[in-house]
Amino acid sequence: MKPISDSPENQPPRRSRLPAAAAFAVLLLLLSGAGVGQEVTRYHFTATRGCVDCHFDDKRLGKDFRLSRTLARWASEGVPDELLEYAQKAAPAGVKLTGRHPDVNEKLRDAVIPDVCIQCHAENSDRAPEFKRLIHLLKYQRSRPGRGNHFHSVYGGYCVYCHQLEPETGRWRIKSGLELDTPPP
Repeated sequence: MKPISDSPENQPPRRSRLPAAAAFAVLLLLLSGAGVGQEVTRYHFTATRGCVDCHFDDKRLGKDFRLSRTLARWASEGVPDELLEYAQKAAPAGVKLTGRHPDVNEKLRDAVIPDVCIQCHAENSDRAPEFKRLIHLLKYQRSRPGRGNHFHSVYGGYCVYCHQLEPETGRWRIKSGLELDTPPP
């Protein structure tokens, strides 16, 4: 007769052989809800330069999404009320935003985006919304009637469009690049 401790039901569960980094990446995707119930409708590419890979002059749609154009419009015409609402949520305590973005046209020439943005939108800024809070509010909470959340419906809401895991340190870095006149490959 076999001892009871040798039976399969009395054995400890087998440990998964899935590498820790892969398990962590899967966990992040599940927690973010990225892609859950979403259909990526327009683009499917690997963003290597972050913001500027998605915010480009889209000849197919006849619309210029470049951040330099958007910020120039916000400096001259003002930030749309709906976006200003999110920016105010991310603003430092006690700061009332004016509704116009400062003119940063010269700063954006040959600048690495979003690195140049973070200079003013720093974590400890006392005058501008913190970059990471503002971007995450816009990308994950913003929803427009009849259109839903653009980042989720068009890009799947995946963290890796903006971030890249550095395996050596285990830290996420923000992807960045120069704004170009041509769309990503």
